Amino acid sequence: MRIPLVALAAGTILAAAAWCGPLFDQGQDALRANQPEKAKSLLEAAINEDPQNGKTYLYLGIADMQLGSDDDALQALKQGLAVSGQYADTFYFDIANVYFIEGQNTLAEGMYTKALERNPSFADAYLNRANARMNLKSFDGAVADYTVYLTLAPDAPQRDSIERLIGLLGAAKTRAEQEKIAAEKAREAEAARQKSILAGVLQQLQSSSADTKNLQAGNAAIQDNKANLGLDD
Repeated sequence: MRIPLVALAAGTILAAAAWCGPLFDQGQDALRANQPEKAKSLLEAAINEDPQNGKTYLYLGIADMQLGSDDDALQALKQGLAVSGQYADTFYFDIANVYFIEGQNTLAEGMYTKALERNPSFADAYLNRANARMNLKSFDGAVADYTVYLTLAPDAPQRDSIERLIGLLGAAKTRAEQEKIAAEKAREAEAARQKSILAGVLQQLQSSSADTKNLQAGNAAIQDNKANLGLDD
């Protein structure tokens, strides 16, 4: 449930803010303490105080995602992106994460790509785009992204799993190519067989036609001989 900003005008949150520091810092601390609902309230209040602080929108988006409020997360992240381009790569990355969570892999892939356009060394964006591409069955693109990710993050804890997956995808691609070649050869062999059969049938038809002509010519000769011998009477 979205907490109205006006609810923060009084109560313990603002009272605590008088001695605990800026609202943003409190919201950040609440996120670290796994208190996303409290963090959300604090960060919304921080935005009221300073609407131009892009980082606040990033943290608010994270709080919303932890609360399962995907629509609110997208709204916060898109607002932050419009306010500040300083963290554009991270905004695009987090927007992509929301889409990925929702199963909108095409949109997620597009946002990860935008993040990488802003920051080509963004290792996690390559990893997550690879995962989105796996869901889209874009296996060549996924392998390319996983490979770049391992280059940028050589000590990644998922390295063994990713390398195993790349190997499986490579084997599957090789097998598919071999099956395609075998199927093409089988089609060519069948076409050659059909052509040979057709040629044989045509040859038989032509031979039959020649035999018929010869027989007709023989009959005509017999008729002529009969006439010449006076056998018609």
